[in-house]
Amino acid sequence: MKLCKPFSRSLYLLPFLLLCGVLYQVIASSRNVPTLTGVTTAMAESGAVPIAPRIYAAHKLCDLSDKEIDECSGLAASRRYPGYLWVHNDSGDSARLFLINLAGKTVAQVNLQDAENVDWEDIAIVGTGKNAWLYVGDIGDNNENRKHVVIYRLHEPTIDLRHSPVTITVPCERMKLTYPDGAHNAETLIAAPDGNLIVVTKTLGESAIFRTPQPFRADAKQQLVPVGKYQFGHTGWLTRLATGGDLSPDGKRLIICTYTEAYEWTLPRVNPWTMVWQTKPNIFVLPVMKQCEAICYSADGSRIYLSSEKVPTPLYELVAKSP
Repeated sequence: MKLCKPFSRSLYLLPFLLLCGVLYQVIASSRNVPTLTGVTTAMAESGAVPIAPRIYAAHKLCDLSDKEIDECSGLAASRRYPGYLWVHNDSGDSARLFLINLAGKTVAQVNLQDAENVDWEDIAIVGTGKNAWLYVGDIGDNNENRKHVVIYRLHEPTIDLRHSPVTITVPCERMKLTYPDGAHNAETLIAAPDGNLIVVTKTLGESAIFRTPQPFRADAKQQLVPVGKYQFGHTGWLTRLATGGDLSPDGKRLIICTYTEAYEWTLPRVNPWTMVWQTKPNIFVLPVMKQCEAICYSADGSRIYLSSEKVPTPLYELVAKSP
């Protein structure tokens, strides 16, 4: 997605800022900022589930071969087709999803009927097999002037992988969301197992976290409920802007990325979406990319995938190392 409002006028500074991101990763090693292979121990507070923090090893899988995926802004691991990922572009593209394999090849393009891509920023998935639901978050708002944002929902469609690549058009449901305190720019959408949705705003200050008061309902309009705030970032604005996130398939871990870092929480047992922001996450530096805005857990939860806007579009895999 495009950079948030304060920076959209300063894109000419992006190469310099990205260089700063590289320098930040060097500096991080002397500032006790954990790296992929050196995360700190998470503090299980407020009833957090007592599972061990992870150490990840990162490697690049490929660059995506489909040049039409040039503004990758969301990733979700397919539940119906293990080993495949759902991908989408942000604003400027049509209302479509891509299904890719881990070699970076597009096997399907899925057009959403009667949908619009105003500013698609994240995609989430819940369920298993044919019962899995995809949620597409049209939640970007750089100028913070949208009266409402939109969530699209669809079942994972039937794809004949034997005859790929294929292009299909499928129906989808939609739901409008409003904020209680005016418009926000957001790039992180989380789908909880109970059907509620979580939105994390993108801002230099404290990110506001909102939850839907009820599970998804087609053609409904819900006002989001504030559930917490969290300040991302250690050094510089690249670390402060939340650009994507995902919930692990077992519902125990939450991952949110900025342009240079990832934050992984263990969800509390009680009131998870209120209490989690009061607990301490594991924080680790991500591989250097042009504009990291897409992250997800694998279908089995054992690893993390991430990607970036701009061509060539990279696909990275972070594998959880054995204790």
